[in-house]
Amino acid sequence: MLELKEKLADGADALVATSGGSAPADLVARDALVELGFTPVEAEQRLATTDPELDPAERVRQALRAA
Repeated sequence: MLELKEKLADGADALVATSGGSAPADLVARDALVELGFTPVEAEQRLATTDPELDPAERVRQALRAA
């Protein structure tokens, strides 16, 4: 399971990097989690437990660690 989380975290970095920075940080992080297989509601719930001051990639990492 830990290996899967590491792979997902690496994939999240790539998804966040390809967003282009045009979307608000919350949406970028949520969309990254959705692309990784979470529903939009699950993604929002996971992100609610992260620090909103962090960049989207780090928020995705925190959400994945909590999963």
